[in-house]
Amino acid sequence: MDKRLDPYPYPMQNAMQREKEEALYEAVHLENDYLHLIVLPELGGRLYSMLDKRSGEEALYRNPVIRPRMIGTRGAWFAGGMEFNFPISHSPTTMSRVDCQTRGNEDGSASVLIGGIEQMSFMHWQVELRLHPGQARLEQRVTLRNPTAMEHKYYFWTNTAVAYDDSVRLAYPFDWCVNLDDRYAKWPYYKEIDCRLPQQIPYAYETFGKGMTGDSFGAYNGNKDAGLVHVADRRKLKGAKFFVWGNDDKAKAWNRALTENDDQYIEVQSGPYESQNVYKYLKPHGRLQWTEYWYPVFGTGGLPSSVGGRRDSLEPGAGGRLRSSCRQPKRCPAVGSSWDAGARRRRLPWICPRNVRRPSRCRAIGPLRPAAFGCF
Repeated sequence: MDKRLDPYPYPMQNAMQREKEEALYEAVHLENDYLHLIVLPELGGRLYSMLDKRSGEEALYRNPVIRPRMIGTRGAWFAGGMEFNFPISHSPTTMSRVDCQTRGNEDGSASVLIGGIEQMSFMHWQVELRLHPGQARLEQRVTLRNPTAMEHKYYFWTNTAVAYDDSVRLAYPFDWCVNLDDRYAKWPYYKEIDCRLPQQIPYAYETFGKGMTGDSFGAYNGNKDAGLVHVADRRKLKGAKFFVWGNDDKAKAWNRALTENDDQYIEVQSGPYESQNVYKYLKPHGRLQWTEYWYPVFGTGGLPSSVGGRRDSLEPGAGGRLRSSCRQPKRCPAVGSSWDAGARRRRLPWICPRNVRRPSRCRAIGPLRPAAFGCF
């Protein structure tokens, strides 16, 4: 936690207890035939899980415990899943309830929308997580709005945790990168370390891309033969980063503090600007919006060393395909959303896609299914 940060008017979240106990969190489920998402509105709208039904593999690091440590803007922060950071890193609401609703769309897709009013500046933020029928990708739409008469400083980064072991390889189409010492280096080397191989990095390390040569980046686990690829228009979304804890004693201590069973994870991150040292100002009554995509991939044996080395490689294709990496069955599934996380917690009906062949049976995902985790 950066002690220089003043989260007022938010109260601090730094009261800790050492005893582990069971806790129930509200969960919003969204799925089609290929992906199953779980969103936790009480914990900043964190995308806790993204299960690839085709391979049976979890695309994110799904932490079996919610174990806060003093890392966030208000203190408490937990590892895992996909975290949305606005207007600063590990944002004030990362361990608090945010607004959440579900929606069926005219094109047959279904969405979970999370967001709220940021209390330090009164800016609005919204992230829409959308699944389309017949597509094995997650569409993420981000909208930032400043309704006030003053400009306000902000940044936005999506922080995605993926499980780590020594078989993980990183594929980032950087030309240059900015490292810990804020110096430029020719990708993929930092000193004598090949940053594409995280197991070679002995200590906590992060790098940002400079001069992206393609629109895609990702991480691939060789042991699982599965990975995660991010795709966006780099003219609008320039930021690409990864973070690793490393392999030294400090790294092992941090992993023990944040996870269970000595789990390890790394972070792949995206944002509109090239570095987290870069903040911009949103003009009075200004609005900023963009779309990005996350593709779970499997059975490819890895990713090209420069995933997006050509502008047309690994980009969204027809039917939501990721070229050469995304397997798609032909049947168009029904898309469901389970419940509205508003105050009334009302049940929503299943949502059946329009203008596609319906499956033999449409079903609701079901009622509220809270997830239980250890918490201390």
